[in-house]
This record gives sequence, C-alpha cells and structure tokens, in this order.
Amino acid sequence: MKIFHNISVLFSMMKLSIKSALIYRVSFVMDIITSIMMFTSEFFVVYLMVDEMNEINGWTKEQIAVMYVITILAGAIEVFFTDQMRNFSNKILWGNLDLDLVRPFHPLLRTMGDVSFSALLNVVIFSAVIITYITITVPWLWTFRNIVVFVISVIGGSLIFSSITIFSCAISFWTFDSQFFYRLVKQGTRQLLWYPMDIYNKIIRLVLTFVYPLAFVSYYPSLVIFDKDTHGVPAAFCCSSIFIGLVLCSLAVGLWHIGVKKYEGSGC
Repeated sequence: MKIFHNISVLFSMMKLSIKSALIYRVSFVMDIITSIMMFTSEFFVVYLMVDEMNEINGWTKEQIAVMYVITILAGAIEVFFTDQMRNFSNKILWGNLDLDLVRPFHPLLRTMGDVSFSALLNVVIFSAVIITYITITVPWLWTFRNIVVFVISVIGGSLIFSSITIFSCAISFWTFDSQFFYRLVKQGTRQLLWYPMDIYNKIIRLVLTFVYPLAFVSYYPSLVIFDKDTHGVPAAFCCSSIFIGLVLCSLAVGLWHIGVKKYEGSGC
C-alpha cells in the first residue's frame, strides 16, 4: 500500500508544480518560445549539414532527424522528472536533505515531484513539427512496428538519462558537488547521439554500447526502424533500452541508498 501512497503523493506534487508554473503565464510562454527557437537552430545546423552532403555514411537527413527527435524527447522526459535533482548537492550542503529524510516520503520522489513542465512541452511541440515533416517526406515510415520501436526508445532513453542524473545525486554524498559529473557525462556526450554511431571509431562505439550505453537511446533503435544492417545484433537487443534503463536506474538508486546510510547530516 505504501507504494500506491507514494505514487498518489507524487502525482499530487506534480499537479501543484504544473499549476504554479502556469501562474506566470508570460514567463511560461516566453520560456516555451525561446526553447523552441534554440532547438530549431540546433536542429537545422545538423540538418543542413547532412543536406549539403546528401547523407552521412549511408544515413539520410530524414533518418538523422528521427534520431535527433528520439534523443531530445528522451532528454525532455528525463528533465521533466529530474530537473531539481541537478541541485541535489546543494541540499546536502545547505542541510535541506535533513528535512527530506524525516518526512514520510522518499526524498528522490520528493525531488521528482517538482517537475519542469515547460522543458517537456517545448520539446513535444517542436518534435511534433519535425515528425509531421518526416511523415510527409517519408509516408511509409510509421508502420505499427516502427511506432512501437520509437516509443520504446524514447521511454528507454529517458530512463538511461535519468540514471545518469540519479548517479550524480548519489556521488554527491562523497564529492559534495556532482555538477561536474552531470556536465561531463550527460551534457558532454549529448551531441554524440545526433549522429549514427558508425561514424565514430571502434573504441567510442564500444564505450557507448557496453560502458555507457547511450547508443541504445537512438542509434540501435534507428537501425531497426530503417531496416539497416545491425551487424549481427538481434533486433530485440537493439530495442532493449527500457531494460537497460531500468537496470541502470536500479543501480543508481542503490548507490544513492548507500550514500544515505553513510550520511551524517549537515552539521547545521
């Protein structure tokens, strides 16, 4: 019953967070517009470059556009739930974590309840425009199988991204500032996912597959969507991002609990 109570409280907190964001409507709308403009400029840098060369290693501009949309949608869902987790180290430094630990609610779920609605909405609007364009350009693309693979890759990608954020929260117990980890691992590698992995050397491909499995966010699912050579990798493995994400999130939460057990309070 406790898990259902936690879920109910989480949804209530999310609802309140969204309502509070909508109070400042001008600021909310401006945030949406500026974010869409940023994604548009970012996307067209990649799109026009591929258009100039016709293709990159056998990948057309429409195919790379799908990879881009998968990546930003997965990232937007992750940010929607974990936006405030980036400041988790500040909770430790300022003693706010002490208050969360004595409340009858899991501290990570408490942080997840403070959602970033605009960060999700602007990506959804932008992605809808890009998907509409791709559908018009490649009308045969969205078969039932491809829609399922697309949805799986977005959900799985968001879990993989979320595991990185939770890991950064966990190591805050030892480093007291995990921003460097988040910037290095998440933001520092984000642009790698805009392009197919086969343009990188073997070492990078191995790292992004077996060490830091970002390749499962958009690259491997795209191989299945566009019926490309998977180099002997089973299609089910290419679309296993949800399983991989759940494993990584479980490991991250486990490390976080180890940190909590060693945590002795802020001393304030």
